[in-house]
Amino acid sequence: MNLYRAITEGSYVSGDSLSVSLDRDAYTARFRLNNRFKLGKVDLQVSGNYRAPENGTQGTRKSLYTIDLGANMDVINGNGTLNLSVRDLFNSRKYRGETVTENFIEESEFQWRSRQVRLSFTYRINQKKQRSRERGGDDGDDMEF
Repeated sequence: MNLYRAITEGSYVSGDSLSVSLDRDAYTARFRLNNRFKLGKVDLQVSGNYRAPENGTQGTRKSLYTIDLGANMDVINGNGTLNLSVRDLFNSRKYRGETVTENFIEESEFQWRSRQVRLSFTYRINQKKQRSRERGGDDGDDMEF
């Protein structure tokens, strides 16, 4: 969890020679949750992110949230692994904002990528399965499945 305050002081002179203030004082937050658990023979991982709304110098950025889900299961006597991952489970990873000036109001929405589903199968010949810690660790930035 990150809680922070952003203070901006500034201004510019418009075409009418009027000084326009760009001052802001905003409190906002970001939250991240990552959980792994086992359900029978299936390893599951859930990752969630939330960015709280934030006031900017000329408008606001609305909240953003996303949930990713991953699952894997060993098959064929431990020689194979099935992996399933879903990025942006609820298709909610969208930037939404509003810009407000003297002359116009603009509402915007932008989606980087829509929901993605990936299914993969790995078969190991004469090799044992390695866990992430054996491969060099987990930096916490991404789902492992």
